[in-house]
Amino acid sequence: MSIKKITFDTVVILAFLIGTGLLFDYILETPLSNPLVGDGVTTEEEA
Repeated sequence: MSIKKITFDTVVILAFLIGTGLLFDYILETPLSNPLVGDGVTTEEEA
């Protein structure tokens, strides 16, 4: 029973980390549509 709980917790943590990573990557790729990101991150748009 404890092994299943550890596995479930690990899956939840991995899913949370992957979701956060994808969201963070999406925010970095679209700096113009995100007001929280400053103008200093728009180096890819200028290049």
